[in-house]
This record gives sequence, structure tokens and C-alpha cells, in this order.
Amino acid sequence: MKQFGVVARLLAIVAVLSLGAFVISGCGDDDNGGNASGGGDGKTFESDQTLGDEGKVVVESEDSFDAQQQEVITQITAFGDATANKDYKALCNELLSKEASNIGGDCEKTFSRTGEALKDFKLTIKDVKVNEDGKTATANVSVTSNVSPDPQTQQLSLVKEGNEWKIQILGQ
Repeated sequence: MKQFGVVARLLAIVAVLSLGAFVISGCGDDDNGGNASGGGDGKTFESDQTLGDEGKVVVESEDSFDAQQQEVITQITAFGDATANKDYKALCNELLSKEASNIGGDCEKTFSRTGEALKDFKLTIKDVKVNEDGKTATANVSVTSNVSPDPQTQQLSLVKEGNEWKIQILGQ
């Protein structure tokens, strides 16, 4: 039953964006360390700059992002593109963490069923924080979609597997 609740939340964002049901349990600690979104001499994004091939991700911050934060933004953008293209194979095999992709059994089938109702969405990245350990990160995102036109703020957690950031969980 616990897996069903996790899958439902994982898919809540697939329904609220298709950013899905990754609410397993908190990953990493709440200490965001010194790597907050105003991270220093990194890349800045124009206000409301659209990212990705499908234009479904926007960074709503003019803060400077360091290399780690930029990698997190790149992964969220890839997630937005895969969701828009309904490329659940890439979503499950390349973008989600091993733990998140195992939730609910057949990841591709689960996202396929829940993603059918999703016609349009937009992810707005508000901020990105990489924890001091360099292995976990969080991004506050606002999601709008045809399923839920009012912005829903979510906290997306990511974990480093090997040298790549993977989407771990979605919380509130």
C-alpha cells in the first residue's frame, strides 16, 4: 500500500505536469549548506528564460548558478522534454534515480497511464540548492498544466548517481 501512495504522488505531478509521483521520503538533510541559488560566479538566466527543446521549463531567477546547480537545471529541463514528448523510457531509464524508477512496478507503464491526461504543462524553477555533500540537491518548482491550471509549488529532490543528477522525489 505504501508503494501505491508513493506512485500516486509520483504521478500527481505527471498529472500536475507529469512530474510525477516521487514522494517516497525526504532525501538528504534539510541543511542546504552554502550552495544556495545565489551561488556565486556561475551562469545567470534571463527572467522567464525558456529552456529545453520543448520549451516547458523556465528559470524564474536572475541569481547566479554554479556548475552543480546548472547540472540540476539541465536535468530538470531534460525531464520536462521527456515528459512533453511522452518519452517514458528515457524518463524511467535515464532521468529518474534507481530508487524512483522502481516505485510502483513498471515505471514506463505507470507514467504512460498517468501521462495520457496531460496535454500541456510548464515547470518554473524558482531556486536550486545543492547540499554541501554534493550528492543531493533540491529545486523549488512551480507547475501549471491543463490538469491543474493554478500553479502548484513542489520541491523536487535530486540525487547524484555516478556523475549524473537523477530526479529522486517530489514533495510539497
